[in-house]
Amino acid sequence: MKKLYLLGWMALLCGKLSAQSFSFRFDTTARVSVNGRVLTNAWAGGLNAPQFSRMHLNADAIEDLVVFDRTAAKLYTFVATPSGTSYKWTYSPEYQTYFPLIDSWMLLRDYDGDGRKDLFARTPAGVRVFHNETVAGGPPIWVKVADPLYTQGFSGQVNMQVPSTDIPGIADLDGDGDLDFVIFDSSGNFAEYHQNQSVETSGKAGLVFKKIGYCWGNFIKEFYGDACFNIDCDSGESNCPARTSSVPGGRPLHAGNTLLLWDLNGDGLQDVLFSYIEASNVALMYNEGTKQKARFTKADYLFPAIQPVDIHLFPAIFSEDVTFDGKPDFLAAPNVYSNDALKTNDFRATAWLYENTGTTAKPELTFRKTNFLQDEMVDLGENTTTALADIDGDGDMDLLAGYAGIRNATDYRAGIALFRNTGNAAAARFERDTLDFMGLTAAILTKEKQLITDVRVFVADVSGDGVPDVGFAAETPAGTILRYLPNKGVKGGPFQLVTGELTSLPLPAGFRYGDIPLYIDLDRDGKIDLLRGTYYGGVQYYRNTGSNAQPVYQLMTDSFGGLADNFQNRGFSLLATDLNGDERADLVAAYSDGSLKIFDDFQSQPSTGFVSDTAIVARPAGSISDWQISTVPGFSAGDLDGDGLPELITGTGTGGFHLLKNYSKKRDPEPGNEDFSVGPNPTRGLVTVRTKSAAEIALYSLTGQLLGSARSVSNTEYELNLSALPAGVYLVRTQSASLGIRVRKIVRY
Repeated sequence: MKKLYLLGWMALLCGKLSAQSFSFRFDTTARVSVNGRVLTNAWAGGLNAPQFSRMHLNADAIEDLVVFDRTAAKLYTFVATPSGTSYKWTYSPEYQTYFPLIDSWMLLRDYDGDGRKDLFARTPAGVRVFHNETVAGGPPIWVKVADPLYTQGFSGQVNMQVPSTDIPGIADLDGDGDLDFVIFDSSGNFAEYHQNQSVETSGKAGLVFKKIGYCWGNFIKEFYGDACFNIDCDSGESNCPARTSSVPGGRPLHAGNTLLLWDLNGDGLQDVLFSYIEASNVALMYNEGTKQKARFTKADYLFPAIQPVDIHLFPAIFSEDVTFDGKPDFLAAPNVYSNDALKTNDFRATAWLYENTGTTAKPELTFRKTNFLQDEMVDLGENTTTALADIDGDGDMDLLAGYAGIRNATDYRAGIALFRNTGNAAAARFERDTLDFMGLTAAILTKEKQLITDVRVFVADVSGDGVPDVGFAAETPAGTILRYLPNKGVKGGPFQLVTGELTSLPLPAGFRYGDIPLYIDLDRDGKIDLLRGTYYGGVQYYRNTGSNAQPVYQLMTDSFGGLADNFQNRGFSLLATDLNGDERADLVAAYSDGSLKIFDDFQSQPSTGFVSDTAIVARPAGSISDWQISTVPGFSAGDLDGDGLPELITGTGTGGFHLLKNYSKKRDPEPGNEDFSVGPNPTRGLVTVRTKSAAEIALYSLTGQLLGSARSVSNTEYELNLSALPAGVYLVRTQSASLGIRVRKIVRY
């Protein structure tokens, strides 16, 4: 009978490991203000290198906005919502999972004239195309119709090769009702014209292409500002100076070009806007030829003429009506995968908007801002990390945010921003208070004579006194540093921090750029240990063999919980907190591809192989891809709505935040948690069993086999030695008159 009772407990405990009990949803309701102004799209996540296209996402009559960010490889969807007599853009993430995963570039164009925008995007072989088959009133439905897209070359069908660095020009050049392509050739010097011959061959618009001539537009360029216009595209003959972009042996070197085809003077011919990978500006060439044969004779390398685009490196260029007046506007943004080594791009302001104050036929472009959409969201540049804590002790969670850095007139420096919660425990409302919490950036510059960048903030009881401290990892010219401010306050009270008490922490072996430590007393010996999610995807466990005052971190394993290096999805951050109310810590891992995994009650799971809950962010019916939360440099948890379940606030690689509301099934704590404890857990051998009264103590395997004999102890502490047992999970059972039967899992590693 006792064995049956024990097996029942085993089934309950082990069943927890496989239950899919966690559920989160994107949420945008918590208000965030900056300088007294409420941000419309505070939780959108920031933008670095956005690309803009419009299409219908919902059932109304006005097109919405789809933004793809090259640095994050992530889509953002914004719905046009009424605002006074016009509209505004409202971040609506529920549409994002209806899109395929995109890499490098994406443009929405209606190729078959059915009134629905189709999707053109990069594939390793060039271009892939998805046909829009959305049902009226329903969410987007995409059917892949080409991967890759082919064109008729001089010697047969070939894939239309668009390098990953480029963005092609797609427009109806010859006026026959179907979409043509202009791309740069493999050298990056000649423009190629791929004429769409669908109407000519079938009578309806489609995807039948043929390369026309040796080049397009009678020009050649190698870099920026050096276009020559003496090319005969029919014969390939040229009077232009020889180009030098080929490497020895004749192999071409393609550098990178962006294109936009747009009739800017109302003559019915597509003019050309382009930029280059080493350029900061945009060039304009007016088409002086015909619809059948384009011809260019000169270039203006500063466009627009008034307040020309001046983006540090490689502008991408787009034309969409984003001001709701029916006329196409002009947008420019960096066409980069990451910031440069000197961090020259200010990723807080990388979406340049020029409003069309002229007409559709003859645009006149008036500069409006460098931070279109970004001015309505939290955007601290790039690589934000978050930490939630009641800093002011008023009973609600404030938000700390580390960020990579902000460029000013003289340097590039990072810090910790404080968003103070001016709401309450049931309804969070954040107001940005400062970009340099406690003056830490200034203090380090003054005292240590060095700038810090790439700050990763955390709140943890580093000192082991039961009160959370504020700490951070950061980069300096001398390397990575770990610091913390000891909190001299009391538990539950306001943080009492003194900038002058900033204290160094030892760097664990192998700690590197981007790492965030997770401080936790893992073996329950009263000393704070450390977990580290590594760049290569594994989890390292460092045991503190020193003291809390002078920690010494000894590496115990490179694959804690069986989480070993994973080169396909590497570099992630960790969080340990109770997400479902069972009073047991769950481990959350945020991976480099933006996915999240939760390991329920991880300290009771087998140390050789944690079981995760991966489908934690609810997807709408009909979705075709998982939620992508951008790269998550660091994240935190805290109850923001008073329901007893903590929300997640993730930082993003694009400098903002995402808020994930917790809809998990709340689980009651196991009975007797406060009456019976076993630790350290996991253990290398020795564990202490503590009860509130005399009890019988026994150790079992997971199959129910008694290991050794049960012992009756009169005191309330008893030591078990598991050193002779193999690594695995075991069950400790106690029985007493006052407590009845209690069972705990213990992990031996």
